[in-house]
Amino acid sequence: MNLRIAGLTRRRAAILAISAALAAIALAGCIPLGEAGGVDQATATRLAAQIPVYSAADPQAQGYVNLGQVSAWSCDDTLFGGGGNHDQLVAKLRQAAAKVDADALIDLSCADNAGSAAAGCLKSVKCTANAARLKPQGAAH
Repeated sequence: MNLRIAGLTRRRAAILAISAALAAIALAGCIPLGEAGGVDQATATRLAAQIPVYSAADPQAQGYVNLGQVSAWSCDDTLFGGGGNHDQLVAKLRQAAAKVDADALIDLSCADNAGSAAAGCLKSVKCTANAARLKPQGAAH
């Protein structure tokens, strides 16, 4: 049995309706497509106390051991913008640094990027830093 709705098969009509609904939700910003969210306030506060941010020129960072670069990004998928939450991005960096047993972030930088239509982003922000282990105070260099 082949049912047609306005010249479309029932299956095509359903696919078209679902696609239109998903597109409308994405444009309204209801589907978070970035990686910035997800760090609860208590965890963010604890990580901020455990993993400070320094520039390489800071005296506290002298002689640090680089454990590798960490990065986090946010995706603004709303039509009228809203931007990434910088505090959430830094919390994600601290979370990644904690996974490699770092006790500091060195040379944190963030950059606004054009979005990716394929990913559903109209604008994105990416932050990177070096996850580091600091030498204890008084340790030989």
